[in-house]
Amino acid sequence: MILKITLTFLIATSANANIINWFSDLFTNKKTSCPKITNQTPLCPKGSSRILDDTYPTKSIIVSNSPYRKNNNSYQTPQKFILEAIQAYGKNGIEKLPRIIIPCDEICFEQIVDNIENELRIKKYSEKKIKKIKSKIHHADTSPYTWQQDYFESFYQPNTGNPVTRKFASYGAYVDYDEIAKTMSDLDCQITTGKEFKKSPKSFGNGEMGGNLEGLPAGGCLYGNNLDSDLVNHICSDPEDHAQITTGFLQVGHVDEIFKISPKKRQFGVPKECGFTI
Repeated sequence: MILKITLTFLIATSANANIINWFSDLFTNKKTSCPKITNQTPLCPKGSSRILDDTYPTKSIIVSNSPYRKNNNSYQTPQKFILEAIQAYGKNGIEKLPRIIIPCDEICFEQIVDNIENELRIKKYSEKKIKKIKSKIHHADTSPYTWQQDYFESFYQPNTGNPVTRKFASYGAYVDYDEIAKTMSDLDCQITTGKEFKKSPKSFGNGEMGGNLEGLPAGGCLYGNNLDSDLVNHICSDPEDHAQITTGFLQVGHVDEIFKISPKKRQFGVPKECGFTI
């Protein structure tokens, strides 16, 4: 999370070389990047959950300019993050740069892209590379919302390997998920929208929010004690895959404010599902 702009990571993973290759092209050239998906896609991860965790390669990022949309930071904050992401991938890594979706009005979007283009020229990027980078930045014509990591979660369909996103109904009044989902769908590669998570009277406080339900490597679920466990059972059918923690000592009370899981370099002899750190 950077200055609470925040972002939501969408998509993609692998159990072997075949699925790695499929997802590596997930959001590239619309006509050629999507090999045919079959029901032979490996069932990965091994646990009962199909929610994607933070060890999966990031293929799309949603960057919001809220809560700064009423001043100059409306442009500066998201463009700074995007420029840092571009720099992190390097001039020779543009093909691997994730698709970037910006939800705001047309004027805001154009200003952000123009500023990024100008900065890239100052940094001596070629016009060809600038054009390629701009092709990876997309507009979602909807009002921005601060907590991009909260209002939906990303999964994949085990029978096809296709990505699927699911909205939390508890955020219905705050964000236009349908427009975001349409923008993701327009990027091609069969990104679908699954059933939304209905509000439950058993959740309390801020329990029923996306940031309070996180995927664990190898198919587990991490969630707060203020979230209805029946909802978690719907996502993680095997209780052995559950990891519930107390979150009430925080004002917001979400598990993503206590733990973060990130990939780490695999060591020889260590199982693939152990390639992460907390």
